[in-house]
Amino acid sequence: MSGRMRGQGSTGLYLALLGAGPHLPKSELPKDYTNYGGNYEQYPIDAARFKRVAQLAAEKGGLGQTKKWERFGWASRGIAAF
Repeated sequence: MSGRMRGQGSTGLYLALLGAGPHLPKSELPKDYTNYGGNYEQYPIDAARFKRVAQLAAEKGGLGQTKKWERFGWASRGIAAF
């Protein structure tokens, strides 16, 4: 079931997948994850940073907002069909 069907957009679904904590637990990563050769305890994956990037991209990109021309999309298609 997609995020839109559950009442949340793609950004909300992405944020839910990142979890609630500030860092992704090592147990949720693939077993072959190498962390680019670094120690995971010293360089964990910062989920809070990923969340803020997703929120900022959604705000700047206008996700979740109805654009003016989308409201008239069906009408213009109907006129073009005749």
